[in-house]
Amino acid sequence: MNSDNSLFESIDKDDVVGAQYLLQEGIEITDKHLQKAIQLSPKIAKLILTHYIPKNLDLALTMAACQGLFDLSKILLEMGAKPNSEQDKNVNCFDVSLYRYYRVYYRESKGFVLYATMYSCNIDLLKLMISFGIDLSVNNNMAINIFSEECYGAGKETETEKVTQFIQEAWKIITEHHQYSQLDIDNAFINAVVRGISAYTRFILRYISTEHSKIIKELFDSEYGNEVHLHGERTILFCLYELNFENNHKQLTLIANEIAMKCNFIYSYEIIKKLLRYQFNITNYLKHFMLLALLNNDVKLIKLLREHLDLTKFLDQIATDITEKGSI
Repeated sequence: MNSDNSLFESIDKDDVVGAQYLLQEGIEITDKHLQKAIQLSPKIAKLILTHYIPKNLDLALTMAACQGLFDLSKILLEMGAKPNSEQDKNVNCFDVSLYRYYRVYYRESKGFVLYATMYSCNIDLLKLMISFGIDLSVNNNMAINIFSEECYGAGKETETEKVTQFIQEAWKIITEHHQYSQLDIDNAFINAVVRGISAYTRFILRYISTEHSKIIKELFDSEYGNEVHLHGERTILFCLYELNFENNHKQLTLIANEIAMKCNFIYSYEIIKKLLRYQFNITNYLKHFMLLALLNNDVKLIKLLREHLDLTKFLDQIATDITEKGSI
Protein backbone atom coordinates (compact mmCIF):
# COMPACT_ATOMS: atom_id res chain seq x y z
CA MET A 1 0.00 0.00 0.00
CA ASN A 2 1.37 3.40 -0.94
CA SER A 3 1.78 6.18 1.57
CA ASP A 4 -1.11 8.64 1.58
CA ASN A 5 -2.93 10.82 4.07
CA SER A 6 -4.77 7.91 5.68
CA LEU A 7 -2.27 7.39 8.48
CA PHE A 8 -2.01 11.12 9.13
CA GLU A 9 -5.81 11.24 9.38
CA SER A 10 -5.83 8.40 11.91
CA ILE A 11 -3.18 10.20 13.95
CA ASP A 12 -5.15 13.46 13.87
CA LYS A 13 -8.23 11.63 15.16
CA ASP A 14 -6.26 9.47 17.62
CA ASP A 15 -7.87 6.53 15.83
CA VAL A 16 -5.77 3.65 17.14
CA VAL A 17 -7.90 0.94 15.51
CA GLY A 18 -7.75 2.65 12.13
CA ALA A 19 -3.99 3.16 12.40
CA GLN A 20 -3.47 -0.47 13.39
CA TYR A 21 -5.40 -1.62 10.31
CA LEU A 22 -3.33 0.60 8.01
CA LEU A 23 -0.07 -0.62 9.53
CA GLN A 24 -1.09 -4.26 9.20
CA GLU A 25 -1.96 -3.61 5.55
CA GLY A 26 1.59 -2.43 5.00
CA ILE A 27 1.08 1.30 4.49
CA GLU A 28 4.32 3.15 3.77
CA ILE A 29 5.60 4.86 6.93
CA THR A 30 7.93 7.85 7.25
CA ASP A 31 9.57 9.68 10.13
CA LYS A 32 6.97 12.43 9.76
CA HIS A 33 4.22 9.97 10.63
CA LEU A 34 6.05 9.03 13.81
CA GLN A 35 6.83 12.63 14.73
CA LYS A 36 3.22 13.70 14.36
CA ALA A 37 2.05 10.66 16.34
CA ILE A 38 4.45 11.50 19.18
CA GLN A 39 2.80 14.88 19.39
CA LEU A 40 -0.84 13.88 18.96
CA SER A 41 -1.24 10.16 19.66
CA PRO A 42 1.44 8.35 21.70
CA LYS A 43 -0.46 5.05 21.38
CA ILE A 44 -0.23 5.20 17.59
CA ALA A 45 3.43 6.22 17.89
CA LYS A 46 4.09 3.00 19.83
CA LEU A 47 2.27 1.01 17.14
CA ILE A 48 4.33 2.65 14.41
CA LEU A 49 7.52 1.59 16.18
CA THR A 50 6.45 -2.05 15.98
CA HIS A 51 6.46 -1.73 12.17
CA TYR A 52 9.11 0.87 11.49
CA ILE A 53 12.61 1.91 12.60
CA PRO A 54 12.94 5.71 12.34
CA LYS A 55 15.77 7.15 10.29
CA ASN A 56 16.27 9.78 12.99
CA LEU A 57 15.93 7.93 16.28
CA ASP A 58 17.55 10.73 18.27
CA LEU A 59 15.09 13.33 17.05
CA ALA A 60 12.18 11.06 17.92
CA LEU A 61 13.65 10.57 21.40
CA THR A 62 13.93 14.31 21.94
CA MET A 63 10.31 14.81 20.95
CA ALA A 64 9.11 11.95 23.15
CA ALA A 65 11.11 13.25 26.12
CA CYS A 66 9.74 16.74 25.63
CA GLN A 67 6.23 15.31 25.92
CA GLY A 68 7.24 13.35 29.03
CA LEU A 69 6.44 10.03 27.33
CA PHE A 70 8.27 7.44 29.43
CA ASP A 71 7.21 4.24 27.61
CA LEU A 72 7.89 5.67 24.17
CA SER A 73 11.26 7.07 25.26
CA LYS A 74 12.24 3.67 26.65
CA ILE A 75 11.34 1.94 23.38
CA LEU A 76 13.40 4.45 21.39
CA LEU A 77 16.38 4.10 23.72
CA GLU A 78 16.21 0.32 23.40
CA MET A 79 16.09 0.71 19.62
CA GLY A 80 19.38 2.61 19.77
CA ALA A 81 18.48 6.29 20.25
CA LYS A 82 21.39 8.16 21.84
CA PRO A 83 20.60 10.56 24.70
CA ASN A 84 23.84 12.51 24.17
CA SER A 85 23.79 12.87 20.41
CA GLU A 86 24.37 16.11 18.53
CA GLN A 87 21.35 17.15 16.51
CA ASP A 88 20.89 19.61 13.68
CA LYS A 89 18.87 22.43 15.18
CA ASN A 90 17.87 23.66 11.72
CA VAL A 91 16.24 20.45 10.53
CA ASN A 92 12.60 20.70 9.45
CA CYS A 93 11.43 17.79 11.54
CA PHE A 94 7.67 17.86 11.11
CA ASP A 95 4.86 19.84 9.56
CA VAL A 96 2.76 20.70 12.61
CA SER A 97 3.67 23.27 15.21
CA LEU A 98 4.85 21.95 18.54
CA TYR A 99 5.74 24.88 20.72
CA ARG A 100 7.28 22.87 23.50
CA TYR A 101 9.53 21.08 21.06
CA TYR A 102 10.71 24.28 19.43
CA ARG A 103 11.76 25.58 22.84
CA VAL A 104 14.12 22.64 22.91
CA TYR A 105 15.15 22.79 19.31
CA TYR A 106 16.42 26.34 19.10
CA ARG A 107 19.27 25.69 21.49
CA GLU A 108 22.77 24.30 21.24
CA SER A 109 23.09 21.08 19.30
CA LYS A 110 24.24 19.13 22.36
CA GLY A 111 22.04 18.33 25.31
CA PHE A 112 18.75 18.22 23.42
CA VAL A 113 17.45 15.13 25.18
CA LEU A 114 18.48 16.35 28.63
CA TYR A 115 16.84 19.69 27.93
CA ALA A 116 13.63 17.96 26.88
CA THR A 117 13.69 15.59 29.85
CA MET A 118 14.04 18.36 32.39
CA TYR A 119 11.35 20.33 30.63
CA SER A 120 8.90 17.46 31.00
CA CYS A 121 9.17 17.46 34.81
CA ASN A 122 8.91 13.65 34.71
CA ILE A 123 11.14 12.21 37.43
CA ASP A 124 10.86 8.62 36.14
CA LEU A 125 11.92 9.78 32.70
CA LEU A 126 14.97 11.50 34.22
CA LYS A 127 15.92 8.26 36.00
CA LEU A 128 15.50 6.37 32.73
CA MET A 129 17.80 8.76 30.85
CA ILE A 130 20.43 8.52 33.58
CA SER A 131 20.27 4.71 33.36
CA PHE A 132 21.06 5.06 29.65
CA GLY A 133 24.04 7.29 30.38
CA ILE A 134 22.77 10.81 29.72
CA ASP A 135 25.45 13.49 30.27
CA LEU A 136 24.46 15.68 33.24
CA SER A 137 27.34 18.12 32.69
CA VAL A 138 26.61 18.94 29.05
CA ASN A 139 26.26 22.56 27.93
CA ASN A 140 27.76 24.26 30.97
CA ASN A 141 26.06 22.08 33.56
CA MET A 142 22.64 22.32 32.00
CA ALA A 143 21.04 19.87 34.41
CA ILE A 144 21.14 22.14 37.46
CA ASN A 145 20.67 25.34 35.49
CA ILE A 146 17.74 24.04 33.53
CA PHE A 147 15.43 23.96 36.54
CA SER A 148 15.20 27.71 36.34
CA GLU A 149 14.40 27.70 32.64
CA GLU A 150 12.45 24.71 31.41
CA CYS A 151 10.46 23.60 34.43
CA TYR A 152 8.58 26.85 33.97
CA GLY A 153 8.19 26.74 30.22
CA ALA A 154 5.02 26.58 28.17
CA GLY A 155 2.09 25.62 30.36
CA LYS A 156 4.22 25.60 33.51
CA GLU A 157 4.37 29.29 34.38
CA THR A 158 2.36 28.67 37.54
CA GLU A 159 4.46 27.13 40.27
CA THR A 160 2.51 23.94 40.69
CA GLU A 161 3.06 21.36 43.37
CA LYS A 162 4.17 18.93 40.66
CA VAL A 163 6.98 21.21 39.49
CA THR A 164 8.16 21.98 43.02
CA GLN A 165 8.23 18.27 43.83
CA PHE A 166 10.16 17.58 40.63
CA ILE A 167 12.79 20.17 41.54
CA GLN A 168 13.39 18.58 44.93
CA GLU A 169 13.56 15.00 43.64
CA ALA A 170 15.55 15.78 40.52
CA TRP A 171 18.13 17.83 42.40
CA LYS A 172 18.80 14.89 44.72
CA ILE A 173 19.12 12.44 41.83
CA ILE A 174 21.28 14.70 39.67
CA THR A 175 23.72 15.65 42.43
CA GLU A 176 24.07 11.97 43.36
CA HIS A 177 25.15 11.16 39.80
CA HIS A 178 27.32 14.17 39.05
CA GLN A 179 29.65 16.23 41.23
CA TYR A 180 28.95 19.93 40.75
CA SER A 181 31.30 22.60 42.03
CA GLN A 182 30.17 25.33 44.39
CA LEU A 183 30.59 27.78 41.52
CA ASP A 184 28.19 25.70 39.41
CA ILE A 185 25.58 25.86 42.16
CA ASP A 186 26.09 29.59 42.74
CA ASN A 187 25.65 30.18 39.01
CA ALA A 188 22.45 28.14 39.06
CA PHE A 189 21.17 30.41 41.82
CA ILE A 190 22.00 33.46 39.69
CA ASN A 191 20.19 31.86 36.78
CA ALA A 192 17.10 31.35 38.92
CA VAL A 193 17.06 34.92 40.23
CA VAL A 194 17.55 36.39 36.77
CA ARG A 195 14.49 34.54 35.50
CA GLY A 196 12.39 35.27 38.56
CA ILE A 197 11.84 31.57 39.26
CA SER A 198 10.89 31.89 42.89
CA ALA A 199 10.36 28.23 43.79
CA TYR A 200 13.78 27.25 42.48
CA THR A 201 15.40 30.35 44.00
CA ARG A 202 13.89 29.41 47.33
CA PHE A 203 15.06 25.81 47.00
CA ILE A 204 18.65 26.49 45.91
CA LEU A 205 19.24 29.15 48.58
CA ARG A 206 20.16 26.42 51.03
CA TYR A 207 23.00 25.26 48.75
CA ILE A 208 24.71 28.48 47.70
CA SER A 209 28.04 29.52 49.18
CA THR A 210 28.34 31.75 52.22
CA GLU A 211 29.84 34.48 50.06
CA HIS A 212 26.34 35.61 49.21
CA SER A 213 27.27 39.29 48.93
CA LYS A 214 29.70 38.47 46.15
CA ILE A 215 27.06 36.42 44.34
CA ILE A 216 24.50 39.21 44.58
CA LYS A 217 27.05 41.76 43.38
CA GLU A 218 27.83 39.57 40.37
CA LEU A 219 24.12 39.45 39.61
CA PHE A 220 23.71 43.18 39.41
CA ASP A 221 27.02 43.83 37.68
CA SER A 222 26.32 41.22 35.01
CA GLU A 223 24.55 41.54 31.68
CA TYR A 224 21.44 40.36 33.50
CA GLY A 225 21.35 43.31 35.90
CA ASN A 226 18.22 44.85 34.42
CA GLU A 227 16.36 41.54 34.60
CA VAL A 228 17.29 41.16 38.26
CA HIS A 229 15.74 44.53 38.98
CA LEU A 230 12.54 43.37 37.30
CA HIS A 231 12.37 40.18 39.36
CA GLY A 232 13.80 41.56 42.60
CA GLU A 233 10.44 41.87 44.30
CA ARG A 234 9.58 38.24 43.73
CA THR A 235 12.95 37.03 44.89
CA ILE A 236 12.77 39.07 48.09
CA LEU A 237 9.36 37.66 48.88
CA PHE A 238 10.58 34.12 48.68
CA CYS A 239 13.81 34.80 50.54
CA LEU A 240 11.65 36.07 53.39
CA TYR A 241 9.31 33.11 52.99
CA GLU A 242 12.25 30.74 53.34
CA LEU A 243 13.17 32.35 56.67
CA ASN A 244 10.20 30.61 58.23
CA PHE A 245 11.50 27.15 57.38
CA GLU A 246 15.27 27.19 57.31
CA ASN A 247 17.77 27.25 60.16
CA ASN A 248 20.24 29.54 58.44
CA HIS A 249 18.14 32.66 59.06
CA LYS A 250 21.03 35.08 59.19
CA GLN A 251 22.38 34.26 55.74
CA LEU A 252 18.95 34.37 54.12
CA THR A 253 18.11 37.69 55.80
CA LEU A 254 21.31 39.18 54.48
CA ILE A 255 20.59 37.91 50.97
CA ALA A 256 17.07 39.35 51.00
CA ASN A 257 18.30 42.70 52.29
CA GLU A 258 21.18 42.76 49.81
CA ILE A 259 18.83 42.23 46.89
CA ALA A 260 16.47 44.85 48.29
CA MET A 261 19.23 47.44 48.53
CA LYS A 262 20.62 46.64 45.10
CA CYS A 263 17.14 47.09 43.66
CA ASN A 264 16.91 50.44 45.44
CA PHE A 265 13.92 48.79 46.97
CA ILE A 266 11.90 49.76 50.04
CA TYR A 267 9.40 47.23 51.28
CA SER A 268 6.36 48.84 49.74
CA TYR A 269 2.68 48.63 50.51
CA GLU A 270 2.14 46.07 47.73
CA ILE A 271 4.99 43.83 48.91
CA ILE A 272 3.88 43.83 52.54
CA LYS A 273 0.26 43.29 51.52
CA LYS A 274 1.36 40.20 49.59
CA LEU A 275 3.40 38.90 52.51
CA LEU A 276 0.41 39.25 54.81
CA ARG A 277 -2.03 37.83 52.27
CA TYR A 278 0.08 34.69 51.83
CA GLN A 279 0.26 34.42 55.63
CA PHE A 280 4.03 34.74 55.77
CA ASN A 281 5.29 34.98 59.32
CA ILE A 282 6.68 38.51 59.23
CA THR A 283 5.95 39.49 62.83
CA ASN A 284 9.62 40.27 63.45
CA TYR A 285 9.65 42.66 60.49
CA LEU A 286 6.54 44.67 61.32
CA LYS A 287 8.37 47.18 63.51
CA HIS A 288 10.93 47.75 60.76
CA PHE A 289 8.18 48.16 58.17
CA MET A 290 6.30 50.67 60.35
CA LEU A 291 9.42 52.73 60.88
CA LEU A 292 10.00 52.83 57.12
CA ALA A 293 6.38 53.83 56.58
CA LEU A 294 6.66 56.64 59.13
CA LEU A 295 9.96 57.88 57.69
CA ASN A 296 8.47 57.95 54.19
CA ASN A 297 5.13 59.36 55.31
CA ASP A 298 3.45 56.38 53.65
CA VAL A 299 -0.10 56.76 54.96
CA LYS A 300 -1.44 53.77 53.04
CA LEU A 301 1.22 51.47 54.48
CA ILE A 302 0.77 52.85 57.99
CA LYS A 303 -2.95 52.04 57.83
CA LEU A 304 -2.20 48.50 56.64
CA LEU A 305 0.33 47.85 59.39
CA ARG A 306 -1.96 49.19 62.11
CA GLU A 307 -4.25 46.24 61.38
CA HIS A 308 -1.47 43.82 62.25
CA LEU A 309 0.65 45.64 64.79
CA ASP A 310 -0.10 46.36 68.44
CA LEU A 311 0.72 50.07 68.47
CA THR A 312 1.00 50.22 72.26
CA LYS A 313 3.63 47.46 72.28
CA PHE A 314 5.29 49.03 69.24
CA LEU A 315 5.69 52.41 70.96
CA ASP A 316 6.81 50.76 74.20
CA GLN A 317 9.46 48.83 72.27
CA ILE A 318 10.72 51.99 70.57
CA ALA A 319 10.93 53.72 73.94
CA THR A 320 12.81 50.77 75.41
CA ASP A 321 15.24 50.67 72.49
CA ILE A 322 15.99 54.37 72.77
CA THR A 323 16.46 54.12 76.54
CA GLU A 324 18.63 50.99 76.53
CA LYS A 325 20.41 51.19 73.18
CA GLY A 326 20.30 54.85 72.35
CA SER A 327 18.69 54.07 68.99
CA ILE A 328 15.82 52.23 67.34
